[in-house]
Amino acid sequence: MKKLLITLLIGLLIVNLVGCTKKEVTVPLNTDNVNKESTKNVVESKVETSKDVQNEEQKNNVSYNLLDTVFENTDKNIIIHYPKMTGFKGELLQDYINQSLSNITNIYGNSEYYTDLKIAYEVTKQDNDILSVVFRGKGKFQKQKEFNILKSVNIDMKNSTNEINYDNLIKDDKQMRQILSKKISEKDSSDYFEAEKINIYYKNNQIVFFYMPLDDSAIDFIEIPVESKEIKGILNDNFGEKPAS
Repeated sequence: MKKLLITLLIGLLIVNLVGCTKKEVTVPLNTDNVNKESTKNVVESKVETSKDVQNEEQKNNVSYNLLDTVFENTDKNIIIHYPKMTGFKGELLQDYINQSLSNITNIYGNSEYYTDLKIAYEVTKQDNDILSVVFRGKGKFQKQKEFNILKSVNIDMKNSTNEINYDNLIKDDKQMRQILSKKISEKDSSDYFEAEKINIYYKNNQIVFFYMPLDDSAIDFIEIPVESKEIKGILNDNFGEKPAS
């Protein structure tokens, strides 16, 4: 009887000791199930070089400077050059102008539709009355169709610092289209003027009108230079009030 009792006590002691044992198990982390934050390899690199965009004659005649600036999206192979204004009287007005000059990056640099895109620019007119910048380049739409790029930014530096475009420059659209149609026919009698949206830029004493033909197969812009004095009567010189500075 005593042996049986001792045996039972020893058995209970062993059970209690086993029940109190802690076993630590290390489970490998399954990284396939971990939610990873996706990152885009997009870099906006604004490189302000010491190389002025304007030539010596322009620098002597204006009260501001232009510096080359670069937007780069390495993930989509996009490089866009645009000018940045410095030294202009009125910091807020200068900010507004720089927003206009850099808007090309909003159109093409941050869009999901464009890739393999390169854009350069030319300052075609720069004085204390007008600043005109032309952007030219090529890119791909949805990674397939290649297309040409031609954009412009024209600033009224004399009064308002607002943008100048075809709609607020030309007083008589019908008359202007007739003039452009005549210019086209004089250049090539087999060609004709047909445009929905017309854009402009300034160059020396000319205003260059440009547009993409309505033909679906067209890939090149048409550019028509017109002497400013030739159309002086239908040119507007009031481009709105100057923003508060």
